[in-house]
Amino acid sequence: MPIKNFEVGKPPTSADINRYFQQRAHVIKAADESIASTTTLQNDDHLFLSVAANTTYWVEAMLRYDGVTTGDLKIGWVVPAGATLEWTSNALIDGATGTADDLWRRRRTAAQDEICGAVGVGTDLLAMPEGLLRVGATAGTLRLRWAQGTSSATATRVLVRSLLMISRMVP
Repeated sequence: MPIKNFEVGKPPTSADINRYFQQRAHVIKAADESIASTTTLQNDDHLFLSVAANTTYWVEAMLRYDGVTTGDLKIGWVVPAGATLEWTSNALIDGATGTADDLWRRRRTAAQDEICGAVGVGTDLLAMPEGLLRVGATAGTLRLRWAQGTSSATATRVLVRSLLMISRMVP
């Protein structure tokens, strides 16, 4: 059933409100997480959500991160078997030299990662990945994976208060 458009002067029913909130889920990162000296993607400790079979979701994340300019941040996703994800990172390009630089907006799939630029330890940046997740017959977990774009002994960090949100799309 589609989400009801709420109108002034027509209060929503409890069923309308329940349906609205049942179609959204989010998780907020509870602590900083660091990775050093590896470009191998690993599961984020906090940014993952369960998804239902045969459902389509709009995926949005806000990733707070920092890292040495040569390390950058590589991000990717794990999706349930048979699911597809089309996404973009909305983040600084790798090789960025400052906080105002070009952004990646290219189409990626669940099988592809993206390297987001970092411009120095202590310079808090945002990547705003978003995309469309289509889950097939197998329910499971949508999970952010990340690493360094280039191996560096100086850690890349995804910071506390980063978040992942999904909204169920109803035909």
